[in-house]
Amino acid sequence: MSGVRTGVIHDTRRRRGEHIEWEMYPQYCREKRSIVGGNYDCSTVLGEIAATGQLTQLDLAASDGSEVAVAVLYNPTDASAGPVSGTVTECQVIYREEYLLWPAGITDGQKATAIKQLNQAGGQKVRSAN
Repeated sequence: MSGVRTGVIHDTRRRRGEHIEWEMYPQYCREKRSIVGGNYDCSTVLGEIAATGQLTQLDLAASDGSEVAVAVLYNPTDASAGPVSGTVTECQVIYREEYLLWPAGITDGQKATAIKQLNQAGGQKVRSAN
């Protein structure tokens, strides 16, 4: 079998920081924030619950503030049992669009709106692979 490689493991897990194309200074661009609502992989797009200031996965059906994209998760974070501290990037950073994790069922129009929200929040920029 020519051309077939055996013994190669394809790791489909996200790697911390692979969604970042550029950031000003890691100490400046990354923040510890309270994360709630689930078990999230790195590069998950987050919204902020206005009443608590906690971050959760972007929820386009919500009306509590989490429907607006404000940050991206840097590390995998399990907040399914309650609030935990997680590292996010939310300023002076350029993201690779193809690595961002979006909510299931998001449309192209909703994604474009969320990208605009990130681009307007704290000097964040989403760069398309195209």
